[in-house]
Amino acid sequence: MKKFGERKGDLLAPHNGHEHVVLQIQKSLVQILPLHEKLLEEIDSVCSNWDSRSPNMSKTIATYADFLKCCQPFLDKKAKFLSRFLQLRNENKEFDKATLR
Repeated sequence: MKKFGERKGDLLAPHNGHEHVVLQIQKSLVQILPLHEKLLEEIDSVCSNWDSRSPNMSKTIATYADFLKCCQPFLDKKAKFLSRFLQLRNENKEFDKATLR
């Protein structure tokens, strides 16, 4: 998308006085990614050393469950992000082309 934007102009410029929705999504995900990585490491560790006679997944979940609360702000805005993203794709064909796989 960055290379496409360099050819076509700034596709992530503010829109109607608001930060572009892609940048809003990026800021939200940057905040939660490190916590999810830590949780994944712990779950991987439990699974790698699994003993069905003495499962210990609940301890890991209980210890790190609060990490998942940090997702709430993103989840609260998810529908709005998606709606705005799809609207921009419909309004701006260059942005639409840049966001396709």
